[in-house]
Amino acid sequence: MDLSNHNIKELYTIARYLSIRYYKNFNKIELLEEINNRIENLSERELREFKRQPFYNVLYNEFNFADDIFEKPRKPRKQKNYEKCSCGNWINLAYKDLHLRNSKFHRNKDKKYEECSCGERIEKAYKSQHLRNSKFHRSTDDFDITDSAFDGDLYNKYHTNKDEQLSIQEYLDHVRKRVIAHLTNAITRKEKIHLNVKLDIKLEREDVTIDHGLILKSMNIYDAVDIKMTWDIIEISLMERFEEIELEGSGWNFREVIGMQLGISKFKPFRGVLT
Repeated sequence: MDLSNHNIKELYTIARYLSIRYYKNFNKIELLEEINNRIENLSERELREFKRQPFYNVLYNEFNFADDIFEKPRKPRKQKNYEKCSCGNWINLAYKDLHLRNSKFHRNKDKKYEECSCGERIEKAYKSQHLRNSKFHRSTDDFDITDSAFDGDLYNKYHTNKDEQLSIQEYLDHVRKRVIAHLTNAITRKEKIHLNVKLDIKLEREDVTIDHGLILKSMNIYDAVDIKMTWDIIEISLMERFEEIELEGSGWNFREVIGMQLGISKFKPFRGVLT
């Protein structure tokens, strides 16, 4: 029997049946010689048993079937329709809706922008500058929310001055009622609030003008009764800050009030345990 046309794995199958020891240590030629020697030494009864084995018909081609009978028919491959999305990725049309809702490709870009009340599409990082821009928001005379975080527990409101002729004291009297109304509303919703105030003014010296901020930080308001008293303290403190600038002898003179920013947050005192 000529076994030279068969590969080494088929020869291993015969070697295992014939109980050839260490058959994997032989090369193909040595293994063929060992198998032929074993087959020649088989008795008639052992040879009949050998020919009944399943591998015998395949190895020795006693049944010449066509190869197509043993091959599994292949399914026709489905053609997938792809298109290039606006984000630059090629997507399957069947999953286009899922791709468009995926925040990794589309939603994060939309979150950077929002439509302002004036009709302009602005970037959120520059919302406060946009609201202070007189080109778009000069018509209103109230405080606008510029920034908000933590589900409204922290937010900034800004008021833009429309009258350039007002002095600091006149401007503070002008916004007094609006500030008290906003703080009262915040106290009603949050019970206790933490307040930061910034008054933006414009200073000039010769032909040079600069923007300067008078900042008051860390004022806690616990009750609506304290609001008017707190605002009186704020007015006095802002005027004292401005007088300090004039007394320094820097040569800067007041020109106009740009606006005022209120930073309001829910007051959450630190909690500790006595030990």
